[in-house]
Amino acid sequence: MKTDVVGRIKNVSLAASKPLLPLYEAVVNSIQAIEDAGETNGHIEIAILRDNEHLFGEQEPDIGEIVGFEVIDNGIGFNDDNYHAFETSDTTYKAKRGGKGIGRFMWLVAFERVEVLSHFEKDGKMFCRQFDFIPEGDGIRNMDVVSSTETKRRTSIRLIGLRTKYQQQCPKKRDTIATHMIEHCLEHFIRADCPEIMLENHGTGDRLNLNNQFEHEMAMQSKRDQV
Repeated sequence: MKTDVVGRIKNVSLAASKPLLPLYEAVVNSIQAIEDAGETNGHIEIAILRDNEHLFGEQEPDIGEIVGFEVIDNGIGFNDDNYHAFETSDTTYKAKRGGKGIGRFMWLVAFERVEVLSHFEKDGKMFCRQFDFIPEGDGIRNMDVVSSTETKRRTSIRLIGLRTKYQQQCPKKRDTIATHMIEHCLEHFIRADCPEIMLENHGTGDRLNLNNQFEHEMAMQSKRDQV
């Protein structure tokens, strides 16, 4: 059975007031990929992609309109099983984790395209799979798998071309996005094995450790009662 991605995404609801939901989906996928890899030193890097980068200054890193995000992790990557699950509409591959198999379609509701580049291990060797996910046909374009010279797993998901109605309601400041991210992924941040998650404005070098931010906000908001 073939999937008509355009028809599928028309049936996916994403309110303009929730422009960060596709980003949350990508980050949770990264957390789960790190779990699947059994990686004890997991890390995730989230880059905020903006236009008019020439306006960036050390004092004003949040000037440009957000046009996309990039999420990089050292999880298990797009091996054969994960790729086949990705190209299967409404897959039950992650049903035990509460996954409904539709999260990636939200990416194409809010963004023009998604670029995937994944270095993964198979039979003791490293391979690289890359493809574009677009709102045409079955959604997959330019898919290729080749041997990789990388020595470590690394997967990049680039959400490109944030559509206007979501861009208009997307928070612009890095720290505001960080707060929303922590609130949405709270169940992961409270776990001792939560990967290190960094958030930055692409090209400026200003990085925020969300794990430390979570610890700080939790300490600020907690209170002690004597029983």
